[in-house]
Amino acid sequence: MVLLPRNIHELISYCDLSNYDIGASIQFICKCMTTIRAVTSLNFLTGKKVVWSFLILIIAASPAFSEPPLVVNISCTGCDAGNPSEEISFQDPTRVEVFRVKGPGTVQISNVMGDITFRDTDSDEVRVEMYVKRSFTFWGESRRDDLRMIVVQNKNDVTVNVEPPRGARTGATGGQEISFIVYAPPYMEVILKTGYGNIRAAGLGSTHDIRTGFGNILIERSRGEGRVLTSAGNIDIQRYTGSIMCLSAGGNIHLSNVKGSAKVKTRGGHVHANDMDGSLMAESDGGSINVHMIAVDEGLFLQTKAGDVTANLPSGVGLDVVMRGSRTLMSDWSSFRGVRRNNEVDGAIQGGGTTVNLFTKVGKAEIVLNRSNP
Repeated sequence: MVLLPRNIHELISYCDLSNYDIGASIQFICKCMTTIRAVTSLNFLTGKKVVWSFLILIIAASPAFSEPPLVVNISCTGCDAGNPSEEISFQDPTRVEVFRVKGPGTVQISNVMGDITFRDTDSDEVRVEMYVKRSFTFWGESRRDDLRMIVVQNKNDVTVNVEPPRGARTGATGGQEISFIVYAPPYMEVILKTGYGNIRAAGLGSTHDIRTGFGNILIERSRGEGRVLTSAGNIDIQRYTGSIMCLSAGGNIHLSNVKGSAKVKTRGGHVHANDMDGSLMAESDGGSINVHMIAVDEGLFLQTKAGDVTANLPSGVGLDVVMRGSRTLMSDWSSFRGVRRNNEVDGAIQGGGTTVNLFTKVGKAEIVLNRSNP
């Protein structure tokens, strides 16, 4: 004899909803209960067992509890399955693709929604791990089709392109999220893009283009020439050598141990840079800028519309200085020669040399000369 559930708690256990959001599941069941009450009021069903049986059949047949296969179009050569990543302990990859490369090429990941992580590897292989997450959907909501993913290898170029469901509006994902972990040799050019999600990259060694519409970006232990952009998020660059450009439309930018050339701009956040060696151009439309330079090779340009601007610079180095702000300050004026006013400074330190410009419309502009620096 089949024992049918007597209440909502037994129903959830009976249907094995452990993999779904319980709150959403209960809301769905309540909708089913409303339908059954309407049916029973017409005397089409009588008896509790028949009602519960009908409810279970409704839930079992619902598309919300079905898991259609991921639509993946693959066209590549030299592809073979890899082992699950030991670094991902919470789940195994939904899919793994491994591509053998024979020299420099391009790795490009274009995602709609989901995080992207890049790590360098010593092998001559590009390994792409894909993690798929689906959310609960109710009756009447447009599920349409799954996200479509196209994976292609052309010689040494590997491209993974995730497309929205067919007929969906721009940016819609049908309640799905795909995250990637990518391993590739450091000599590969890397392009990582996602509409919604964070991006983290370590071990980049060539040119790279990193972009997210809504999310944070972290790049560490890398070198080369890079472009980093986010529309709504923070940017963090650590232990970087080369030339890099960063743009955030609504977040903070943090640089640490960067050697080379850096150009950064944020439209709604602060800029912090520590242990910089080289040249730096930093702009903010509405935040403070604080910079610590180990060495200033080709120049320093800091500008904000509203906020303080502070530059910690090595002492004993010749600098051509221009500062403008509500107030202008310097820790040691003894070696300065030139024009010195409350809101403007124009002159030279130690006889002049590398150009240093600090500008703010509302806030103080300050130079701190650190004697501990070489």
